[in-house]
Amino acid sequence: MEGLSYQLNTSGNNFATARSANTNPDVVPLSFVYALIECHRDLSHFDCLVCYAISRTGIPNCLPRTSGRYFLDGCFIRYDNYSFFHEAIDPATDTRNCHTSLSGSDWRIYGGLDFSSAVGDLVENLAQLALTNNGFGVMEHKGVFGLAQCWDTLSNEECRVCLNKAKTEAKGCLPSPEGRSMNAGCFLRYSTQIFFNNDLLADGVLTTTNTFNTSNWLKGVKKKKKKKTLLLILSTVFPVVLLSFALILYAWRTKKKSYLKGDGFVTEDQKQDLELPLFSLSKMVKATSNFSINNKLGEGGFGAVYKGVLEDGGEIAVKRLSKTSSQGLVEFQNEVLCIAKLQHRNLVKLLGYCIQGEEKMLIYEYMPNKSLDSFLFDENNSWLLDWPQRYHIINGIARGLLYLHQDSRLRIIHRDLKASNILLDSDMNPKISDFGLARMFKGHETEANTKKVVGTLGYISPEYAANGVFSVKSDVFSFGVLVLEIVSGKRNTGFSHQDHHNNLLGHAWRLYREANPLKLVDAALGGSWDVSEVLQSIHVGLSCVQQHVEDRPSMSSVIHMLGGEGALPPPKQPGFFTEATKYGVESTLIMPQVPVSSNEVTITLLGAR
Repeated sequence: MEGLSYQLNTSGNNFATARSANTNPDVVPLSFVYALIECHRDLSHFDCLVCYAISRTGIPNCLPRTSGRYFLDGCFIRYDNYSFFHEAIDPATDTRNCHTSLSGSDWRIYGGLDFSSAVGDLVENLAQLALTNNGFGVMEHKGVFGLAQCWDTLSNEECRVCLNKAKTEAKGCLPSPEGRSMNAGCFLRYSTQIFFNNDLLADGVLTTTNTFNTSNWLKGVKKKKKKKTLLLILSTVFPVVLLSFALILYAWRTKKKSYLKGDGFVTEDQKQDLELPLFSLSKMVKATSNFSINNKLGEGGFGAVYKGVLEDGGEIAVKRLSKTSSQGLVEFQNEVLCIAKLQHRNLVKLLGYCIQGEEKMLIYEYMPNKSLDSFLFDENNSWLLDWPQRYHIINGIARGLLYLHQDSRLRIIHRDLKASNILLDSDMNPKISDFGLARMFKGHETEANTKKVVGTLGYISPEYAANGVFSVKSDVFSFGVLVLEIVSGKRNTGFSHQDHHNNLLGHAWRLYREANPLKLVDAALGGSWDVSEVLQSIHVGLSCVQQHVEDRPSMSSVIHMLGGEGALPPPKQPGFFTEATKYGVESTLIMPQVPVSSNEVTITLLGAR
């Protein structure tokens, strides 16, 4: 994949291929791995990089199999042990994905025959357009939109073969309002909603005809969640890949053991500088009843978290590093050194740590109300968060971030601000937690660049996802997402609406532009909220998630805006506001930068509850 990364980053094209040889002299005969990445041609190069970044987190799930394919509504990535670049179709893996469907009686009642005819005409004309337009075409016909594209490696004849099959597959989705054909050499999609770059309308690429009235037909479509983009995995075992993974695993284990056998995880100078109590392992075992499952509060990439009770009756939360976690080892040290001296009412308090043998733990103050997401996104609990509490939480998070960015001794970028990392104490005061991914800046440093983009999809800013550049404005973007989630009671990732395919940011932006921002408010609030506070919060949220870094406010400005001080400039278009399936959902963005060497990956899965 390194070859793909380099080509895609340096060429400026939305397409790349690569071939790499096995260099192990013990493996005979010599074998190769072939790879391809192609973005849909309506995407900008920036959007292509983002789509590729997400696909990089999914395609490794195919390993150690000899072949893997990953489709997103924006790009396609594939690897195999043979040269497949001129492969038009593959009966074993070619497939279709239909958004939803109606029973036969329903679609006839709601004009299904006319709609089916419109789709049939569309895909026929769309395929012909693509063949005469270098393998790409978009079209609108009677209210139905379509996109077809052949991969750049195919000849015109190979493209024709692929699209002929794609037409048949797409029509097999009827009477669904949406259908995708995903073949070895091409992609074809139709939808009742426009899903491609609107600029193509002005460029004359789009063909339009009479508009088909779908309003009555759409009434018969029941709301369903989108099917996740399909991951195709071929099942043959690939010896070379297996051997490579074995070597990587051996090197990782050797490095980990060497690291643990050092003079100490934290140096003596660091221990003295931390000014934190060092708890004994026996004390933690006793406090948690030997880490009883009944005391387990949750688990993440770092490890498990347990509730504990000290001998004096004090309640604590014990974060125990998993012995198999390589990333958690680094995050443990980072969190200790980062949060040890932070003192703010809206930051979780680190009480101490425990290091004994291979056991490593962080001891925090106990938060009886767990995390914000356990209330906000739970239908049974969301009503417990009334508007005054939500507004109080928004302001508390803002004050905590301001402290990290401006008022603490070192400027700290959290890099993983999300609802599950906001803990709530007994009085529902918010506490920012989990500093394992945080970065500290010294002096006048304001931004940095990294090869390893970490965080949770839906909260990561565009410039960080695509270019690895992070700053205080990256946290501001995450805060804006959080604000809109708190107001609406909905997650940004996985958000769906019957009228469009935008995520939560796009939905909020759409309502704002239509002068209907109050329609965003969570129905669980029952109409009991302060209009001015809600409007201020929505405005602040949209201001924080603007596409361009320079347009986003600082956290000090956010505090003033929430307090009703000063004018609120109108927000501009948010970043990552388009439909979730265009870039995929429930994944972490990983963007390797040039030059490419060994790319590290941290994956956070954010699932609906």
